[in-house]
Amino acid sequence: MKSDIFQRASFPCPVCTGNAKIRESEALSHTTRRLKYLCLDVECGHTWVAHLTYVSTLSPSALGPVHPMGPRKRPPPEPLTNPLIRPLTETRKPAA
Repeated sequence: MKSDIFQRASFPCPVCTGNAKIRESEALSHTTRRLKYLCLDVECGHTWVAHLTYVSTLSPSALGPVHPMGPRKRPPPEPLTNPLIRPLTETRKPAA
């Protein structure tokens, strides 16, 4: 899966220090991705694999801590309650 966020998560080629591009991204778990890089210097052309991994929390989530077995489900949103809006299931009474 390619995503703009992963295209910005790069570092220079370890051989020539040239610019590199992420060619593939594979989820290994919900906290780790395997990234395949390609050096953009045509004279080098080095390809390599790197891992992007969650390490620690800087600011806790309102949903709770990171769970090792998978992400937490978001609670369903509360229904909107506005006294000026009638639910669609209510029927209008004919005007007399």
